[in-house]
Amino acid sequence: MLKKILYCIFILISFGSCTTTSILSSVDSYGRHPEPGARNYFIETINPGVDQKIPESEEYPNLLEKLLEKHGYDRVDNPKDADIFVLLSYGSKKINYSFLSFEPIQSPPIVVSRTVGPDGEVSRTYGPRNQIDYAPATREGRSFHKEVRIAAYKNTPVASSGDLQIHWQMNIVSEGRNSDFHQVFPFMLAAAYPYIGRSSFDEKVIEIKEDNPLLQSLLSSEEESDTATNKEALEEALP
Repeated sequence: MLKKILYCIFILISFGSCTTTSILSSVDSYGRHPEPGARNYFIETINPGVDQKIPESEEYPNLLEKLLEKHGYDRVDNPKDADIFVLLSYGSKKINYSFLSFEPIQSPPIVVSRTVGPDGEVSRTYGPRNQIDYAPATREGRSFHKEVRIAAYKNTPVASSGDLQIHWQMNIVSEGRNSDFHQVFPFMLAAAYPYIGRSSFDEKVIEIKEDNPLLQSLLSSEEESDTATNKEALEEALP
């Protein structure tokens, strides 16, 4: 009986692990944090939408605020009080593609018996068709290219955008069949956390699962900046 109970528990755990949501994101970043005493910032948001309409949401800058707070940044409401401006840009586009699939070919039906009725009508009995080979076939698919860009630059008067004094910036990309940008965005931020204010040197591919402690702390509505859960999240997120 005990063995049967343990087996059932194992199956439930295995099934649960198979159904856990997991999002892959690529992160590319460079630059470094400003000095600790110069991290008051004002957020600017750009939502070009690309070709997929993304409703404006204050949740996006609020989630970024929680992430930056973990790095010692303080958000201000008045741009005049900001040491730096943080530009948050995001969008998504649908990508249609074709792929090659191999479909089974079945053999033609085989006549296993043939009878002639009194009126001369012929009836045939067919046996089962067997699968004999595979043939290539073109199928259509689609995925969604979701992109988030974050840049932190010094709050100084500039003559043009080329004069911006950038502290750090990063590009986060996630591709997959999930079209819900609102759902994927927190996963992308969690993947970006270790590389905010530092250079990745090359593109990093990071997997975030829905039970990731850092992700859970971002999605939590409670203030957790000093809790043990949040400290564990920071430690696990660092490479």
